[in-house]
Amino acid sequence: MNEENKKLKPGRVVSNFFYAYRLMIQLYRGKYIWKIILTVCNSFSIFLLYTYMIRFLVNGVQSGKSMKELLPPVIVMFFVVILISVLKQVYETILDPVLSKRSDVRFQKFLFTKSLNADLSDFEDPATYDLFNHAMTNGAEAIKKTMDFGSEILDSIMTFALTLCLFIAIDPWLFIFPLLVMIINVLNVRANDLWYRFERGEQQVDRKIDYVKRVFYLPNYAKEIRLSNIGNSMFGLFQKAVKDFLDMAKKEGPRRAMLGFGVSFGVDGIAGLGAELYALYRFLVSKTMLLGDCLVVLRSTTELSWAATRLGWMFADMYDIALHVQDYRLYMEKVPRIESGVGSEVTEAGDLSLHRVSFLYDGAEEESLHSISMTIHRGERVAIVGMNGSGKTTLVKLLMRLYDVSEGEIMLGNVNIRDFELLSYRAMYGVVFQDYQELTVSIAENVLGRPYVESDEERVIEALKKAGIWTVVNSLPNGIHTVVGREFDEDGALFSQGQLQKLAIATIYARNCEIVILDEPSSALDPIAEQKLFEELYRACEGKTMIFISHRMSSVVNADHIFVLDDGKLVEDGCHVELMKQNGIYAEMFRKQAESYLAEEECESDEE
Repeated sequence: MNEENKKLKPGRVVSNFFYAYRLMIQLYRGKYIWKIILTVCNSFSIFLLYTYMIRFLVNGVQSGKSMKELLPPVIVMFFVVILISVLKQVYETILDPVLSKRSDVRFQKFLFTKSLNADLSDFEDPATYDLFNHAMTNGAEAIKKTMDFGSEILDSIMTFALTLCLFIAIDPWLFIFPLLVMIINVLNVRANDLWYRFERGEQQVDRKIDYVKRVFYLPNYAKEIRLSNIGNSMFGLFQKAVKDFLDMAKKEGPRRAMLGFGVSFGVDGIAGLGAELYALYRFLVSKTMLLGDCLVVLRSTTELSWAATRLGWMFADMYDIALHVQDYRLYMEKVPRIESGVGSEVTEAGDLSLHRVSFLYDGAEEESLHSISMTIHRGERVAIVGMNGSGKTTLVKLLMRLYDVSEGEIMLGNVNIRDFELLSYRAMYGVVFQDYQELTVSIAENVLGRPYVESDEERVIEALKKAGIWTVVNSLPNGIHTVVGREFDEDGALFSQGQLQKLAIATIYARNCEIVILDEPSSALDPIAEQKLFEELYRACEGKTMIFISHRMSSVVNADHIFVLDDGKLVEDGCHVELMKQNGIYAEMFRKQAESYLAEEECESDEE
């Protein structure tokens, strides 16, 4: 059974509700206090203006009281109502926008902090990624529902109590009708469960539809969908998502409609109309009720029924809140598998050694790495090569503890890397992945990986010069303070893929790291530019450990040591000369690429 179709046990409902309530108090305390104050004032003013005043005036006139007796209390009541109205407007137009935004920011920070500390595997697992999306949406909704729950229950209690006291003063038998309403609303527990299941299913469908939308309007996909028929596949995915929604609506719609009808008929047809007919009978037939009392009953029956309905919905609302906060709570209580060690911080880098390291991704049947043993000496320039899927990038992720090994151990010096404080250990690395993603902040902040301060200027400029992109950046109107991209700034810089890779490489120069990892850093460069880049990298990383992954064999020739992976196993290692003499996988890859480059040069010569 899918998670969204599981029902919560009563104990979990109560636990989740109070979890949501504590969260709401923690994040929205100021807003909630104001909401409670205004709820009390608003409930009192409505009762005063539309219920008590009507009865007071009509019964007073019918009893023969003069306007001189009636007017002063009416003026006082109007004055109180106006004061409450002014207070409400001040809150809604001045205080609420500020309090709401501050509280929303605190809520987002909670989730962002949790996301920042989550395992990389969480973002690669569809179920966990869905859980995060549901936590974002349903968590905020749960807080809103909890806040509304508190104010609405208080409003209902006040309305119910004030009006009921007045009704009992008029005729105690009128209490029967709101009691019937509360009994009927037990059906709402089931109705809310069905509604939430429908909402969860709709979110999953919407995520597919949103993806198709992004494909058609984001520039990332513009070329592909115009140069192929992949757009038809996207249309198919879109139509499938819409069909799933329609099927779900057909399945759930009738049940939701029947429950809604039962509740509506019971509340409006039986309780509401019954109270009104009873009041009219006493006023028109038996002549035992004053006109003011009759008018109050006729006017207040709907409000009293609604207040009773809200109280009758209390447990259904608690269940609804518990359902909405469930995903948020599951995500926030999810314990990362990559735990920080309790040992000391890393003070300096030593040799990195792997001892019979194996790794299996969650859900995979075969290991991505199998019994890898190797040593990377401090200050060494090391290359890791192999065909696609051989395990090169997985190995790098294990070195940085983005994943933990399934078997074996990785040592830094004589210490297992699991024993180091996690942030300290990762800070030792400077990394550029082949799928580097720039952020829409200034060039300087992208290079530094943190907020910019004035003393950083020389460091940033020097890093950009070494990466070979300073000339481009210097030509921009705002220089290193230019925002990357134009999503929020029309004067932002747009870089080519090759320029973005140079920008990424500049981060290595700017950050004080002991070990440099480059995952296909030159994939978007031509061979000549690649050679120049590696020459600069070798100079910049002098004295540092340098690990790079590359499909281009020409870029690894000058490495001190080369490790060759094949199907998750370490099959060869040595320097370029040694590996060529072995005449194995490395030699075969090198010759094939060399032949390919020669063939390209001959074609270019023929064209000339």
